[in-house]
Amino acid sequence: KAYHATTKRTDEMLAQAYYSLYGISSIGLRFPTVYGPYGRPDMWAYRLIHNVLHDEPISIPTVAFFDNGKEEEEEEEDKAP
Repeated sequence: KAYHATTKRTDEMLAQAYYSLYGISSIGLRFPTVYGPYGRPDMWAYRLIHNVLHDEPISIPTVAFFDNGKEEEEEEEDKAP
């Protein structure tokens, strides 16, 4: 967990620095253990590929932000054919 929190905070600090110095807005994407031989099959990328190959509905993860600053991950099911 410390690794996850550290990389998240580092990403936020770099984004703030670039915005302050150069006016560049950014979004940081971090993909730990998403793919490769050590990836976990319960991760979203594996589920996406499985669902596409088996013609099943695709779940799209979203993040909802609340007033207290915490975030909560939700999944929306794609209703498209």
